[in-house]
Amino acid sequence: MFLPGSTDRLFEAGRYLEQHLLSGVTAMPLMCKPYSGDVHLIGTQIARALVAIREPIGASDKLTMHGPFPSYVADPKDYARGATQRSTRQTGWRALVSSGDRVVASVSLPHSDSENASIHVRGREPAKALHRALETGLEWLEESNASAELRFISFPSLFITAVWLHCHTPRFIPTRISTQRQTNPPVLTRTELIRCVARAQKVRAKSTYTRAADR
Repeated sequence: MFLPGSTDRLFEAGRYLEQHLLSGVTAMPLMCKPYSGDVHLIGTQIARALVAIREPIGASDKLTMHGPFPSYVADPKDYARGATQRSTRQTGWRALVSSGDRVVASVSLPHSDSENASIHVRGREPAKALHRALETGLEWLEESNASAELRFISFPSLFITAVWLHCHTPRFIPTRISTQRQTNPPVLTRTELIRCVARAQKVRAKSTYTRAADR
């Protein structure tokens, strides 16, 4: 099961890329801010990146991009104190990429076309974790009869990433906590995520102190 939405077929340099658009789809439980960037060259870039990480797809395989949806970075110290809004800022976009019935990549895109930053492609395992989190989020929305804006949130220094269902009762579905990809991700409330971040902060601080003491 992938993200719902209308589909535009894009073609560039022999590589098909279908983009499943979430923006403006208000009749569904999952919505997304509109993405204004140019995606016409992304299919080719993704295919090349997968070759570079030794996870190539077939030369004639079609890629489908699910999203993109806004990606945020949060400061863990402020977030752990409960200042969740102040500590969080959008830094780009995230998308899931599939080929046929297989997920093949999790892709980060720059915040705007004016930036010189290139896309960043993560391979099969991060894509599987993102896919599982998205499925879990959709199931929670359906069971709760709720709707939400789809976002992604990262705490880079703690290696914590999660799908963020932004609504009046927000939920977070981790794709990674420390070194562990989430095979059966939980659905966390904001309070539970704050506790998770606070625990990771303490572990990191203790590890840093131990390394300093051993020098």
